Amino acid sequence: MVKTLLIEDNPGDIDLMREMLEIASEPSYQIEAAQRLADAVVLLAQNRFDLAIIDLGLPDSDGLETLQSVVHLAPGLPVVVLTGNLDEQLGLDAVKQGAQDFLVKGHFSHALLLKSLRYAVERKQMEHALQDSMKQSRIILDAMDNQVLLLDRDKRIIWPNKKACEVSELERAELIGRKCYQIFHSPHDTPKSCPFEAIVSQQINQTVESEMEALGRNYIVSCTPIYDQEGNLDKIIHVATDITKRKQLQRELIQAHKMEAIGSLAGGIAHDFNNILSAVIGFTDLAMPRISHDPELKSDLEEVYKAGLRGRDLIRQILTFARHSDQDPEPVRTDILAAEVVRLLRSTIATSIELKTEFNSDAHILANPVKLHQLFINLCSNAAHAMADTGELTIRLDDVNIEKEVSTPMSQLTPGIYQKIEIKDTGSGIPESIREQIFEPFFTTKDLHEGTGMGLATVLRIVKDCNGSISVNSQEGVGTCFSILIPATTAKAAKPIPQLDEIPTGNETILVVDDEPSICKFAERILEMQGYSVVTETDSRNALSLFTESPAKFDLVITDMSMPKLSGDSLAEEISTINPETPIILVTGYSRQISVERLKEININKMLHKPYERGDLLEAVRTTLDSVK
Repeated sequence: MVKTLLIEDNPGDIDLMREMLEIASEPSYQIEAAQRLADAVVLLAQNRFDLAIIDLGLPDSDGLETLQSVVHLAPGLPVVVLTGNLDEQLGLDAVKQGAQDFLVKGHFSHALLLKSLRYAVERKQMEHALQDSMKQSRIILDAMDNQVLLLDRDKRIIWPNKKACEVSELERAELIGRKCYQIFHSPHDTPKSCPFEAIVSQQINQTVESEMEALGRNYIVSCTPIYDQEGNLDKIIHVATDITKRKQLQRELIQAHKMEAIGSLAGGIAHDFNNILSAVIGFTDLAMPRISHDPELKSDLEEVYKAGLRGRDLIRQILTFARHSDQDPEPVRTDILAAEVVRLLRSTIATSIELKTEFNSDAHILANPVKLHQLFINLCSNAAHAMADTGELTIRLDDVNIEKEVSTPMSQLTPGIYQKIEIKDTGSGIPESIREQIFEPFFTTKDLHEGTGMGLATVLRIVKDCNGSISVNSQEGVGTCFSILIPATTAKAAKPIPQLDEIPTGNETILVVDDEPSICKFAERILEMQGYSVVTETDSRNALSLFTESPAKFDLVITDMSMPKLSGDSLAEEISTINPETPIILVTGYSRQISVERLKEININKMLHKPYERGDLLEAVRTTLDSVK
């Protein structure tokens, strides 16, 4: 609580000042007001104040006379003066005669007021400390985590505190007498952001944000003038607070807010969008084999089908970025997957781009294979775009042994064996001015219809999901190399699932529940073509009634997750209660967090993710039915 004396003759201004300070939280202010200097003198004699705010125009005192009276009565009291005119010189004269700062009425914001008051208290406290014995001052200043320098008018260091010595890696004796900018910036001249020149010319406190090139770190630098008995500038207290970590945390917080916003958006639209894509992909897949007699129409439908798959992949990118992707990680042989990517790239990128591979690792990593495939495609597509259809694209895999913990800008790597993935191009390179932005969602350098800005944001999310790290080394006009480190695993990849033509038919009865009629129709058509008997229902409560009437009739239940009235997991729980032997496949268009224990509790045998293709559904049905026999 800062006990504050407000000397102001205008009741409206008093009320306004009270209102502005009452909403301050750290620190809070307790205000006592005096409308005349005589009343203020009485209050100063009876009370101890931490701060004074003085209007330089009072009924019984005017101008600097008011300030001089207060400074005389309370020489250690921090003072901020208010003036009703635009005479900056009056404010400067007030600072010279003991005020810590001045504000012009009607020309300062709430934030500036709080900043001025806070700094006034802090600066006065520092002045008091310096006026104490030199020994006590050094003990206090050496205990600070900020760099504190006492400078003369020529920018030479008179005395540095312990922190300044530690940061500069020089002894105190080595620093004294040297110019400050030679140690912390450049040996030749002061940086443009240096507040020293403003201190000398304006003789008021200056606070700036500055990057110290010699240290590679960011600081808030505050310079406070110290005057001699004649009011002339004598020395300057230079305080530098390291805000490098704070700025990094601010960037991470902004990024986290962006990701949270996109995550909410993705979760909200994914279910409906995937329902639409399921119908587009599914019915197109059903129609194509029946129009072999019309090549042109079949070609048109193939384009529709491809567009549906591209839409599905875009939704997966958004869901991957937003942490809404469902598939669990599994052991993956990266070299095999990368070889598949290379085969795809050879048919999609310009033939003038030379595609090279250097696979020196056959390690497994724990990853979602769809996401990992997406990672390669995104990085390689960006590389091809950067080379403007000519150049060299290299994919390299190596085993790396990290022997001790390593901190990277993106993550913390523990000791162990890692697989290093490098994707290198000889393209235009990434300008240094935008390198910190390339992993942000929706940031793109491509033209309006060429990119979504999700590619590298998705890559970063995939790498983090794999507990890995990604870095970029780029030089304009030479090229770019993305390096990824992902922990290797001793687990082996599972056997591949059978192809569509290997999946046997069936004659079981299946209940399909989805609130989208088109999804029910599509699933019914596919399953009946394979010999299954199918009952569909778009109302989950009606589906429960059907099952309750004849539990033994159904060999399998396939239910959507997100439905009105009764959700898929709640329906599964009811069905499991009626007949625990009935296997259930839960279908979802987006990720809703369900624990493994919950899945077991409600008797879920398998999860299927929209938009699924014909083979996905048939394989899931057959393997689920066979697993319970």
